Amino acid sequence: MNKKAIFLLLSLALFIILSRIALAATADFGNPLSFDTIEKVLNNISTYLESIAGVIAVIFIVIGGIMYMLSGGNKDMMERGKKTVIYALAGLAIVVGASTFLTEIKAVIGGGGSSGGLVQIANRVLSLLLSIVGFLAIIAIVIGAIWMFTGAGDEDRYELGKKTVVYAIIGTAVAVGSLIIAQQVSSLITG
Repeated sequence: MNKKAIFLLLSLALFIILSRIALAATADFGNPLSFDTIEKVLNNISTYLESIAGVIAVIFIVIGGIMYMLSGGNKDMMERGKKTVIYALAGLAIVVGASTFLTEIKAVIGGGGSSGGLVQIANRVLSLLLSIVGFLAIIAIVIGAIWMFTGAGDEDRYELGKKTVVYAIIGTAVAVGSLIIAQQVSSLITG
């Protein structure tokens, strides 16, 4: 029995050694991820997770809509359906906005290339703030529209939704106007 075990171990060792020699002579193992940096790997993972989150958000929007349709006038079920839709939309906006904000913040702190002067940094900060205001305005408009559509005869809720939409549009107009004024002042300063 010892002779069989020794023969088996020697055969296994010979097989491993010969296979390593054969693989070393013919095989070339490259980078299986096809990415050169950790940043590219993380960007790829982030894109994949954003896709998954988008699908999940759409599923919850549909579930909330179905809950609302099947409520049969039950106020609690209607509220749960509306909250499901609103939370799914807010989550979707956060997921979509996260990569944009990351890109903008990276540009503001100079991670995307040359840092530029103080005027360029101020312009980048204003662009970042405008993009944040834009996303918040979209969320406010959607929530206001949902309140208007799902008021179910409640005048107060309809008016609240209407005011929310109007104020979001006014706020966006003021933010865009301030950005235009700031860029004009910047162009006057820099020449």
